[in-house]
Amino acid sequence: MTSVGSGKGGDLGGLAGADAHCQQLATTVGAGGKTWHAYLSTNAAAQGGQVSARDRIGKGPWQNSKGVVVAKDVDDLHSANNNLTQQSALTERGNMIAGSA
Repeated sequence: MTSVGSGKGGDLGGLAGADAHCQQLATTVGAGGKTWHAYLSTNAAAQGGQVSARDRIGKGPWQNSKGVVVAKDVDDLHSANNNLTQQSALTERGNMIAGSA
């Protein structure tokens, strides 16, 4: 989750632009030493063809900005057993997402 959009609504500049936005946000809070990817997919009509978000994010585990593990692997992330809750799905600054319930 992020605290700030790109200022262009849904126009993130494709997957590369969305990834760059994630990387920049991580860098602002001192976490730029890792590679960050947006959890986005594309369809067959997109330049480069179809890409699945599930396939492009790595194998896990994933931690929130406070170091709490939210999923140990891709299957865990996509199951009811993940640890994504209102309290654990945080922005890069460690804040809960406004309006989430």
